[in-house]
Amino acid sequence: MYPTTTSCLLLLLSIGLMSTTKVPVYVGALFKGGSHWFAPYALALEKLFDLAFEEISNRTDILPDYELKLITKFTEVSPGYSAKKMFELINEEPTKIALLGPLFSDELVLVGEITPFYNLLQMSFVAGTSTIKDRRRFPSLYSTVFIQDDLNPLRIRMMKYFGWTRVATILFDMDYFGSQIDEFHSLLQTENFTLLTSSVIVDLSRTEEHIKRLKQYHSRVIFGAFRSTQAPAIFCEAYKQGMYGSKYVWILSGTSMYTFWTDSRLDGTGTRCTREQILEAARGYITLDHESMGEADQQTISGRSVAEYDQYIRTYLAQFPTYKISRKYTFAYDTAWAIALALNASLCCLNGSTLTDFNYNNSEMLSNIKDKMDRIHFQGVSGPVSFQNGRRIGFSYIQSNEGFDRSSVAKFDPTDQSLNWTFNPSLLFQGGKVPKDSFTYTTKYFTIPMSAMVCMLILDTIGFLMAVGFLTFNIYFRENRNIKMSSPRVNNVIIIGAFIMYASVCVSTYSAYNAPNVGRVTCMVDTWVHSIGFTTVFGALFSKTWRVHVLFKQSTVKRKAIKDSQLFGQLFLLIILDLILLTAWTVFHPLEQEQIKINRQASDDDVVLSEVFTQCNHRYLVYWAAAEYVYKGLLLVFGTFLAWETRDIHVPVLNDSIYIGFCVYNIVVVCAIGVPTHHILTVEQSLIKYILSNALTIFCTSLVLCILFIPKISLRNQTENIRFVPTLKGMSAAESSSTNRVTQLTTLQGNWMSFDSTKDTTIVKNMTINPEVAEIKVKEKQNISTVKLETCSSGLATQCESTTPISADRHRLRGRRCSAK
Repeated sequence: MYPTTTSCLLLLLSIGLMSTTKVPVYVGALFKGGSHWFAPYALALEKLFDLAFEEISNRTDILPDYELKLITKFTEVSPGYSAKKMFELINEEPTKIALLGPLFSDELVLVGEITPFYNLLQMSFVAGTSTIKDRRRFPSLYSTVFIQDDLNPLRIRMMKYFGWTRVATILFDMDYFGSQIDEFHSLLQTENFTLLTSSVIVDLSRTEEHIKRLKQYHSRVIFGAFRSTQAPAIFCEAYKQGMYGSKYVWILSGTSMYTFWTDSRLDGTGTRCTREQILEAARGYITLDHESMGEADQQTISGRSVAEYDQYIRTYLAQFPTYKISRKYTFAYDTAWAIALALNASLCCLNGSTLTDFNYNNSEMLSNIKDKMDRIHFQGVSGPVSFQNGRRIGFSYIQSNEGFDRSSVAKFDPTDQSLNWTFNPSLLFQGGKVPKDSFTYTTKYFTIPMSAMVCMLILDTIGFLMAVGFLTFNIYFRENRNIKMSSPRVNNVIIIGAFIMYASVCVSTYSAYNAPNVGRVTCMVDTWVHSIGFTTVFGALFSKTWRVHVLFKQSTVKRKAIKDSQLFGQLFLLIILDLILLTAWTVFHPLEQEQIKINRQASDDDVVLSEVFTQCNHRYLVYWAAAEYVYKGLLLVFGTFLAWETRDIHVPVLNDSIYIGFCVYNIVVVCAIGVPTHHILTVEQSLIKYILSNALTIFCTSLVLCILFIPKISLRNQTENIRFVPTLKGMSAAESSSTNRVTQLTTLQGNWMSFDSTKDTTIVKNMTINPEVAEIKVKEKQNISTVKLETCSSGLATQCESTTPISADRHRLRGRRCSAK
């Protein structure tokens, strides 16, 4: 009986042991080993998986009938070698239901494209390449480690929070960075944000070109993706271009920007900047990153808090001196739990099969496991864990950087798009003010100050009224002998030309007042008025100077009277030439309004004042203006020559040659100063150009009128001491000695007229005077010529004819006055 009892007890014990023994489910792993620099970290990660699987196996609520076992193959060099090791894992017993790794991106990409063909669930927890986000290439790959692309939702949320709509990007030419920035660009387009420019640096020696490009597009919010080893060259150039400080914000990927890049080893080597300049440009840069560890007091799925787990792992691994703890070790722990939870959730959907029934042709079981993996959500050591399209969903953080200190200041939850700050967000930026994403452009049309226009119009009105006064005087006293002898009709033309010049000031002021709305008509009217007014004034002066020159400077004795009609003919010819030139200009290449925008930095760094200047211009303006200047210039040169030739003729009542000369000199000097200055001044100096051109116009025109008419006002009633000083050139020496003398003609109210000379004295006694004939007795020490004088309607006495010189002491000189014509 005893043996029977013993047998029963052994049977019961055997049944109990069978019921508590868990079936192993194997997971393969590809870790770095051998002499590779990451081997110490890989060995530590292997131990962590063993601890995690053991902890899971001790749970009765997760895989109660199974336990996870790790089988590792160590890789060393190339992706191909990793693929070889993967095949070894597949071909060797036992069957593996999942694969961990590889740990490096290039290996992960190659192996990840193979595993779907063996229906293996693959988990990545170290390599963070963006390539794996392509689900068509990597349908069975899940990553518990964040990839840099996962920061893009935070980038978009940050832009919305701070009100930025215009950004620029700069990245180094690597797939690791290119993928995340490409996705960011797509999100910008989806959100209707503006991408100002994107610079891809291939060669660090050409960084200057890329920073200049950012500046050219007025980039102020710059998202960067580059390694910390490339940061010195980039920030050096940013310093030289002035793209740093409170107006700019550099937002970088924290994963590739290690905090120690600013340590004492940074000395500017390889750049053209000092350490201090690089640090100044980088001061206040912001990083975006995912935390590798959750909040310290947060309880994880294992029941321990994050801090407790961290202390447990570090204590455990301390017994292995050759092992090193990677900062991503928390992702390894969460990867083990993710596999366990997905397999546990799939147990209900195996349709009578078990996990041990898995084989590499069982795509249905893989689909079942993937479906459960997409649904899991738990609190891990690295934070909340869930997946979307194989990518980890979890918190991301905005980090401030001061020296070696990097701290998280805001936490972003992509599930509800919440952004929780730990302090005032504005303190994240230099100066405590959120920089704007672009300058605020304020457009202002430049207009001449009203005070300047009023002053010009007042001066112009005074000149206009003065011209009206002179015109009234000239018409009222037109029959006055002294006024009549200075050609009053030609003087009237000069005054009319002055009216036109004064009108040009009004046209110029109108254009300045309506600067934004100045059109083609106004531009050409201004040109026409200036040109016609100048030609009228100067042409009339030129004609009078020409007549004086002809009368008194020709060497021939026989002369002919010059009528006013001849002067008008000359003036008409000059105006016709002007009209032909202006008409052709207007028809073929009329001036049009041109707007020139000048950007000015306002006192507020965020405001750019765009001042718009308007001017009349045409691409062929220089040719037409040159034609005008050549024509007017030749006229000025010839007029100056005539004025110089007649400079020594002083006949106030018979002509106003000296005053005409003064007027010509005045116009020439003003034009010589005003015209070049007008073209030298830039459009930004429009106020100076307006004041200068109009002030010179008023001054020159008024001065001409004053020079011509003020003496006439004082001479209108003068009848004595009229001086007549001829200087005839081209004569013989004998004639010159006889004629180079000052002759004074004194007209008395009585019956005497006399000629006095410095050498000889000629006394002429008027015997009888009547309107037509004056009998004159001549007494002279030497021979004289008998002269017949003719006074024409112009009021200018001309020498009509002379007789052969005679030697008599007394002769009779007939003189007559011509009737007005």
